[in-house]
Amino acid sequence: MGLLETVLSTFFGLIPLMVQFTLLFVIGSLYFLFWFNYVQKRTGYKWLGSAALSLFAGFFTLLFLMNIALILAGISSTNIEQIPPDVRENPLFVQSQRDVLSLLVSSFIQSILSSLILTLLLLPFAFLGVGIFDGLKPRVRDVWSRILFACFVGSLLFVLILSIFPWILVSLVYLTFFGI
Repeated sequence: MGLLETVLSTFFGLIPLMVQFTLLFVIGSLYFLFWFNYVQKRTGYKWLGSAALSLFAGFFTLLFLMNIALILAGISSTNIEQIPPDVRENPLFVQSQRDVLSLLVSSFIQSILSSLILTLLLLPFAFLGVGIFDGLKPRVRDVWSRILFACFVGSLLFVLILSIFPWILVSLVYLTFFGI
């Protein structure tokens, strides 16, 4: 009885986390669905090519915009007048400051590489989600219900993977913000 109680309490404790991930997955699915339809209309690729390209384009825009927002927040919070003049005019200090263009180029390259890795990691999950979505078509006619159920199953799988391998989330955050 102790093992069953532990398993049930763990499962019911994970339900709020699954609901949060389900909402995030629904929003993400709609975002990537927009990219998927756009890529498929513009290029005429089949499902796999369109899915890979739309995941890459979606992740790239999200990551690049996040990097630009972080660069702008850092620039706006830096007041060069508060640095003492002897330090500010020191050639070593001036050489250690990076200009904005090099930050943008490095964040562009980082966004490309991180988007490529995230695309390769999430493409099987996208395939699974589409399989669940299409498998429910004969039984459930409402598109939103099928999207919600597919995202719920995806969040259940994500929470189970995270509970078995908790270092994955930290690695993804590190990859997203600090790159390769």
